Amino acid sequence: MTTPFTAAIIILLTAVSSLSPSAHALGGSAATVAVVYGSATTICTIISQQPLQQIQCWQNGQLLPPIIPTTSFDYIAGGRDTLCATRSGGFILLCWNTTFNSKRLYNNYSAPLTSLTIGDTQICGLTNITSRQSVICWRGNEISSVQTPNGTLGFSAISSGLGFSCGVLEGNSRVLCWGDDNNSVSIQSEFSNFSMSNIQVGGRHACGMDNSGVVICKGNNENSQLDVPSNSSYEYSGLALGSNHSCAIRRLNRTVVCWGGDGEFSSNVTDGISFESIVAGLNYTCGLTTILFFWA
Repeated sequence: MTTPFTAAIIILLTAVSSLSPSAHALGGSAATVAVVYGSATTICTIISQQPLQQIQCWQNGQLLPPIIPTTSFDYIAGGRDTLCATRSGGFILLCWNTTFNSKRLYNNYSAPLTSLTIGDTQICGLTNITSRQSVICWRGNEISSVQTPNGTLGFSAISSGLGFSCGVLEGNSRVLCWGDDNNSVSIQSEFSNFSMSNIQVGGRHACGMDNSGVVICKGNNENSQLDVPSNSSYEYSGLALGSNHSCAIRRLNRTVVCWGGDGEFSSNVTDGISFESIVAGLNYTCGLTTILFFWA
């Protein structure tokens, strides 16, 4: 991970988006960079290699003071008007609106959160109970068990998109989805013959790497968002999905390639640039890199 003095966020691979406040974003899985959409476009990252891993945000192009500067965080995820983060250790989950009023959603020192994902308004995490990682989900201000996987199931990874979430089951590496019936049932069925190591959810599609390192994409393909341009084993090390496009980091040189979106998600602005991580909005992708800052 990069240091706070060299880390930069690049808004990349957009044909026309200027990140207006009306832009949408997908939360995806927990990471060290997140995008929040709605009343104000906000991009946040966790500063690493410091005694405190603070959250640093940019809102509508302006650098904001660190959030709770005396607190250290492990993961962040963003959704519609919501940013959430786990405090270091995973015992406490805090969420903020776009004016950064905070709310504590989780506080359990016997079952720390090991992962976090936001899709639109649904917030889900993995909590370490005994020998398995079980899913717990919140919707709005209330904990919701509706359409949430049975607590006896263990997951190795989860991700959320618009209206549904998917996870990879421990043990058999199969994909299980929940939420919107049409998307979740269909995509889960299309992944039924694959053993997966991870999963990322977009608008109406999902992609992940199978156990041989090949990227598998299923779901809606109206904009060619399933058509991976090159796909050898372990060619990619990270995925980010928008509404109708998909992006990946090449393992060899850590540059980014995108596909789908009717060909709109291509640009020479990132040629030769290596990325630490990427996260997608509905119609744009953001990446954490080690060179100077761009705002498109």
